[in-house]
Order: sequence, then structure tokens, then C-alpha cells
Amino acid sequence: MESETPLLQREELVSALQRDGLCLRHARENFKADEELVMFAVSQNGNALKFASEELKKSKAIVTAAALQHGPSMQYASKDLIEDRDFVLELCAKGASCLSGLDEKMKKDKEVVLACMSANGFQLDNADPSLQKDKEVVLRAVKSHGKALRFASEELLKDKEVVMAAVSENGDALKFASSELKNDRDVVLCAVKQSGDSLKHSSEEMRKDREVVLEAVKKSGRALSLAPAFSDDKEIVTIAVQANAKALKFASKDMKKEKDVVYSALKSECSAGEGLKFADPELQADKQLVMEAVRADGDALQFANALLRGDKDVVTEAVSTRPEALEYATDSLKIDKDVVIMAVKKAGDVLKVLPSEAQDKEVVLEALKTSGDAIKYVTEDLIADREVIKQAIISGGEKLLGAMVDSVETQQIIAEVIEEVERRAHWLTE
Repeated sequence: MESETPLLQREELVSALQRDGLCLRHARENFKADEELVMFAVSQNGNALKFASEELKKSKAIVTAAALQHGPSMQYASKDLIEDRDFVLELCAKGASCLSGLDEKMKKDKEVVLACMSANGFQLDNADPSLQKDKEVVLRAVKSHGKALRFASEELLKDKEVVMAAVSENGDALKFASSELKNDRDVVLCAVKQSGDSLKHSSEEMRKDREVVLEAVKKSGRALSLAPAFSDDKEIVTIAVQANAKALKFASKDMKKEKDVVYSALKSECSAGEGLKFADPELQADKQLVMEAVRADGDALQFANALLRGDKDVVTEAVSTRPEALEYATDSLKIDKDVVIMAVKKAGDVLKVLPSEAQDKEVVLEALKTSGDAIKYVTEDLIADREVIKQAIISGGEKLLGAMVDSVETQQIIAEVIEEVERRAHWLTE
């Protein structure tokens, strides 16, 4: 039973419907018969049709808007419209996914179901079982939505033409194919060319097929994890790490020692810095390679060996890419004035990773110029400093500052500074 809610006035209802069309349920009966309001409601949420007046549930315009917004809302239309074959075909032609909202007769009507499959093949789930065995219907469905293959009959899961159509649209549809077709080279090649990760649905034999694996890693480097037989194949590993640097994790020990393979990982557009994480320790100590890694992703500094995390050139390069990478530097560089100033000028929140001895007034002021929120990381001895307070307020850290300070004396300084800043702002606008 729905909870009782006060009936809404028209003005309130308009505002409510802008946020949620289902608010129509709380409207007065005359508003539920108001075509303009109901159109607004069903355009925002098709299921609002449930609360429209019986008369408006017969309106083709209203029902069309509802079905286009949410296909299953067709179930709330009048019986006459649900059974109006021409109207349903018209809706499907417009792209409405309304099969689940139709009656059983319509779900057995091949022409109607074909039209629905063109709009959204995943609706095959709602078709009558007799049509889930119909090759023409299933082909139409999987060409629109490959994973609709899961709703096809067992017989059609063994049909190569149907399965090829499905994996061409979505490689992961291979999951639903018969065991025989998961071992069919043509089918699997077609699937991995569309989605490299679909290799996981293929047979063990196919995962040992070099051409299949090569095509898979071109689309998804992670597919290398599914083909351990090729973890030592330099061409395949190189292509995999170019697609995704994390794929280096699944390469052999020898490949992780190959400098050019690791360089390929560092040039990847996906997780480049992770390439250093899985590289051989000897390469994690290679300054030239580490410089390349932190240039691609400052956070890669965390994967460099300890000596290079204490190398000023390397850390400066990492911080220039991502200031927060200073977190991974050695303690000696976290108090290096040049490095610290460079970092806080780029991101004030870097203060949170600095030891207290690195937080002198100059560093704190530079951090606050970048972000007023950095005030929450300032040490106690500077939190009451007038210049620090002023910079925090100018940079928008006033609320945080007020919440952090208990001292009456400091609160007084804050109030004075706020007044000073406001006066100056007023003077500048006159």
C-alpha cells in the first residue's frame, strides 16, 4: 500500500515533475487528466503513465512519449492501444523497446516481434518461446544486440551464422555459444576482433592458437592473462603492453627484463605507469627508464627502487607530472625546498604528505595560493599566523579555518582579516 502524501497543487506539481515524473501519483485527479502535465510526467519517466487518467491512457501521443522514454511502460496503456497492431508497429519503428509491455498475442506475432528486435534485440527475452527458436527473429535480435544470443534456443546456439552475427556485434556474446562454436576458429577470431576479453569464453585450444591470441591482445592487453602459453612471445607481449601496460604482469620473467618491452608498456595510453610496477627490479633501478615512466605518470615513482626515489632529477620529473607523487619520494626530498615549492605551487594539498619541518611559512603560503582547502594540513604553529589566515580566506578556506580554530585570540584575528578582505573587495568594486 502506497504511503499517503498531501495532494499537490499545480504549481508544486510542475516543480515536482521536473525532478521526477512519478510525482504524478500524488496529483489531484483533475491534474492526472491534464494532458500537458501528464505529457511532462511521462517524458521524464515513462512509468508515470500508470497514474494518468484512463482517458489519457488512450492517447497515442501520451503513450508514445511514455514508451519512448521507457518501453515497458506500454503495459499501462489502454487495452485498445496495447492490442492496436498498427500502433505498436509504429512505436517499434520509432525505436520504442515495448515488447515486455504487450500482451501474449503480440509477443507471438512474428512481424511485431521482428519490429521490436530492430529497435532493441535484447527484447528477445520477452518474445514467445516459439519465436526464440525462429532463426530470422534471432538473427534480427543479435544483429541489434549481440548478447541477446543468451535468449535463443539451444538449437540456434549451435548455428554458426547466428553466433557469428552475435559476436560481430558484441564479442562477449561468445559466452552463450555452444561448446562446439567456442572451439570454432572463425567464430572465435570474429569475437576477439570485436572484444579481446572475449577470449575468456573460448576453448582452451583456441587460447593456444597464436593468431587468435594476437588478435585478442590487439584489442585488449589484458587478454594476455588468458593465454599463458604466449607469455614469452615477444611480439604478443609487446602488443599486449602497448594496449595496456598492466599486461606486463602476465608476461614471463624474461620478458619483464626486456627493456624495449617495458618501454612499450610505458608508452601505453592505458595505465602507462603500471608498466614499471611489473618490470624486473633491475629495470626499476634504471634511471633512464624510470625517468620515462614518471614522465608518463608521476605516480610511477612508487615503483622505482629506493635510490631513484631519492634522486632529485627523478622526483622533480615525477612531481612536474603529478605533484602528489611527492608522497613516494624519500624523506630527504620531502624537505627539499625546491622540490616542495614546485609541488605545492601545482597542488596545495601536497601539504598533507610533507613532514612538519618542510612546512615553513613560504611553503604554506604557496600551497594556500593554490588551494584554500590546504589549510587543513597546516601545522599548528602556523595556523594562527595572520598572513596564513589571510591567504586561506582569500583562497576560499574560510569555513575550514573557522572549524579548525578554538583559540579566542585566533578567532579574533580571523574576524579582523575577513573584515579587511571584504573592505578591500568593496573598494575594488567601487
